Amino acid sequence: MSHVQTYGIVGISALLHFLVDGLCICCLYLMVCPFDASQFVGYFILYNVLAFLTQPLTGYMVDRLRHKHWVLLASVLLLTLAVLCVLIHHHLSNFSPPFREGLGEGLISVFLGLGNSLFH
Repeated sequence: MSHVQTYGIVGISALLHFLVDGLCICCLYLMVCPFDASQFVGYFILYNVLAFLTQPLTGYMVDRLRHKHWVLLASVLLLTLAVLCVLIHHHLSNFSPPFREGLGEGLISVFLGLGNSLFH
């Protein structure tokens, strides 16, 4: 593999890493946007625990898999589900704010955290 190919792969990987982390933080802040962020500290902690403390476990799992591409697809699926949930969550809050309270924040945090962990 030439240096140009290696740098290209590293560059694409760095861009994807930046986009995944940016997507996660944007989703978390969209989830708490109209409310006091102190109400949602637990969801940020849940996301961070799943996204970063589970990386050794997901890394071990990936090392043992034969078809490693399934992990990337699972990551994309979880992150897509999180974005869809955030959109639904945000849309419901425009029509009826009481629906927003407690609706899916934990699930969104789990999808984002596990999707991020699997991506890394």
